Amino acid sequence: MATEGIDALWRRALIQRQNGNHQAATEALALIARQEPSAKVFAAMALEFRDLEDVPSAYWAYHSALECSDTDIDALFGLASLHTEQERYDDAVHVHLNVLKHHPQNVEGLVNLGNALARVGRHDEAEACYYSALRVGKSSPHRPRIYYNLARSHAYAGRAVEALKMLVCAGHLNPEYAMRACMDDAFSAERELEEFDKIVQLGERPLYKHVYGFLDRGHVGELKDLIRQNPCIVRAIETRPVFARFAEFLPTE
Repeated sequence: MATEGIDALWRRALIQRQNGNHQAATEALALIARQEPSAKVFAAMALEFRDLEDVPSAYWAYHSALECSDTDIDALFGLASLHTEQERYDDAVHVHLNVLKHHPQNVEGLVNLGNALARVGRHDEAEACYYSALRVGKSSPHRPRIYYNLARSHAYAGRAVEALKMLVCAGHLNPEYAMRACMDDAFSAERELEEFDKIVQLGERPLYKHVYGFLDRGHVGELKDLIRQNPCIVRAIETRPVFARFAEFLPTE
C-alpha cells in the first residue's frame, strides 16, 4: 500500500474517532497495522477499544504496541492507566517503573508512579516520587497537582502541618486546588485547624464560583446538599462576607 493510502487511513481513523464512531476507527487502524505495524497504531487502537469498553482487546493492543517498541511512552502510559481503571494497582506500579526505566526524567511518569504507589498504601515511596517530580520538573505545569498529591499523602500519614504547607504551595500556583481541598475528605482533620483558613482564602474565588453555579442553574436542592455535606463551605458562609448571599441555604437543624 502506498504512503498516501496509509495517510488516508489515518485521516479516516481520526475523523471517525472525532465523530464517535470507534468501531469504524478501529477498522481503519487495523488496516494500517496489517501494512505497517507500529507502537503508534496499536496504541491508537487500544484507545478505540477502551472507548468501546472492550478491555481484553485494549490489553492486546497495548501489549502489541510494546512488542513493537517496549519504550513507547504512549503505550506504557496507556497500559498503566488501563491497569488503574481495572483496579490492578500493583500491575500499574510495575508499568510505571518501566516508564521511568526508559524515561527517568519524565515528570508525569514520576507523578503517576507516586499515585500508583499511594493506591497500594506505599505512601513513603509515593512521597519520594512526588519530591523527585518537583526536583526534576521545576517549570512543569504539573507542579500544583504534585503539591496537592503530596498534601494528601501527608494527610493520610497524619502529618497535618506538612499537609497544610503543601496545600498552600498548590493553592498559590492554582487556586482550584485550594478549592478542591475544601471538599476533599482526605483533609477532614486539617479543616478543623485554624490554619486551614489560609487554604479557604486561596481558594475563595473558585469555591464561590462552584457554589454559585448551583444557584445560577436553579439547583437549590443540590446547593443545600452541597452546603450541608461540606463544613468548610458552612464556615465560609458564616465568616466570609462574599459568601453571605448563601446564608439562607444553611442547614436549619
